[in-house]
Amino acid sequence: PPPEVAAECRRIGLDFFALTDHRKYEPSLDAARAFDGVEIDLRIFPGEEVHAPANPVHVVNFGGSRSVNALFAGEEAEAAWRREAAARAEALPDLPPGADREAYASSVMVFEKIRECGGLGVFCHPYWFAGSRYDAPVPLTNALLEHRPFDALEVIGGFHRGEVESNTLQVARYHEERARGGPLPAVGASDAHGCRRGVLFGWYYTIVFAPTCGLSDLCLLYT
Repeated sequence: PPPEVAAECRRIGLDFFALTDHRKYEPSLDAARAFDGVEIDLRIFPGEEVHAPANPVHVVNFGGSRSVNALFAGEEAEAAWRREAAARAEALPDLPPGADREAYASSVMVFEKIRECGGLGVFCHPYWFAGSRYDAPVPLTNALLEHRPFDALEVIGGFHRGEVESNTLQVARYHEERARGGPLPAVGASDAHGCRRGVLFGWYYTIVFAPTCGLSDLCLLYT
């Protein structure tokens, strides 16, 4: 249950966290509401993992004041999202060979919507293996890393030891991109997948050098 996740995050010593379930924003609000009026040394932020239509890119909405998944919930809303993504795809400049233009446009739209609601948009686990392939095709990842429409890149993901290659590739790619120049803020990690049975819970975390745990101070370092 969301309140238990929050309690467990406090137990292991985190200063802040956001519950970012797949396609679900409300659980993060449940986690915060459970501690209304309680003085605790843990900041609980809203969040969700965003999965836009026909788009394999996983994006975390950290701290946003409303749900982005809700923008394409239902047939009509999804159709409208797809139409806008298709229109934007037509107007895009050249992308790396093989990059899906509509998926790229949809990703940019997601990051824009997260910023509009005051959140931080995180491009998550670009080298996650799904079956025998990368979940996000490499040409699409290349396009996102070339133009960097996101606020932060998840460099260390919540992978099991047998999946260490994904983190190794992400770290290597991060250093390659840093060598190209320009800011590339990094975070880690998502996908703890539970605090009772999830063996990844508390394994990885992010240290943010911010004056406070307020959302504006945390996000300021990434903008």
